[in-house]
Amino acid sequence: MGRPKRYAAAAALALLAPLAAACSAGPGARPLDPSLTAALARVADTPGNRRQIWYDDTAALVRVAGRSWHRHGAYAALRGLGAPGLAAAAPQISAGIDLIGDTYAISAGRPPAAVGLLAGGQRPARVRRYLTALGWRRHGRGLAAPPFAAAVRGSTAETLIALPLARVAAAGTDLRYGYPGASLRQIGSPRGRTLAADPLVDAIAHGLGPVAAAWIGAYPAGPAGDTASGTAGRAAAGPAPVLAAVGVRAPAAARSAPVAVGCTAWPGAAAAAAYRRALQQALLGGGRNPVTRRPFRRVLRHATVRAADGRYHLVCWQARTPGQGLLVFSMAGQHDLPGLS
Repeated sequence: MGRPKRYAAAAALALLAPLAAACSAGPGARPLDPSLTAALARVADTPGNRRQIWYDDTAALVRVAGRSWHRHGAYAALRGLGAPGLAAAAPQISAGIDLIGDTYAISAGRPPAAVGLLAGGQRPARVRRYLTALGWRRHGRGLAAPPFAAAVRGSTAETLIALPLARVAAAGTDLRYGYPGASLRQIGSPRGRTLAADPLVDAIAHGLGPVAAAWIGAYPAGPAGDTASGTAGRAAAGPAPVLAAVGVRAPAAARSAPVAVGCTAWPGAAAAAAYRRALQQALLGGGRNPVTRRPFRRVLRHATVRAADGRYHLVCWQARTPGQGLLVFSMAGQHDLPGLS
């Protein structure tokens, strides 16, 4: 399998493993802010939600990649990244849930407690009719999916979405959803502190800068020595970052080469300095990807590295990835990011 196809396939697996212009809330309402910071402000700040966050500025991506799910390209592949549990079923569920018509999408946590939000572009009555016809039933102020065993015997779309849409609440132009163990109180308009107010999450989000898609979470995802998650031997390579993030900058045009960005927070200055040296060697020297054995600089081009002062010891980088919007997310999912593998 060629390298671009290999990374695209890996990205799809990574998304499933853990799992239009700006739309307004109504006539005269202010358009939704699609920025990562605004999206983080819609998610409760809990340990579970901090473990993994997915986001995409759908409106910005649709402007350059269009609405058709049959479109291909670096930016088309990023549409729906903020709703990984639903992205695989997007073509089937488009009749009832507009995964490409929202202003932005954000999800947090891991199954069975992951939650998600499609902000803007949804029609509650249409969503309710669609899900009710598939077997969803009223549950409190929202809907609950049928038992998974029943869904498996149903339609293809029903099978694919029964778990991520186990709990659904649609109101205004937003759709909140969650897995069977999720609390929808943690998404949309949560009480208490949000992820945007979490100092570490906010710092690393600002380290990424303006992005059209992003992932923030623990790196590596599994414990050191867990061969199933691909992290065997990671502990011997040095301390892991406190938090990591990758993203793709918002595109100016469909033909713009994707600019991948990465940012990590470290427990101390010494760990951050060691990582920065390893990162510079990987990106600017002769470092090779441990999975593909190709030099990082062949796929992460014109790279730059910077360290940000502050209490979280951030080290950030950026590089062009021509034609490969999903590349940096695939690398994060496979734990072969430069300087961390």
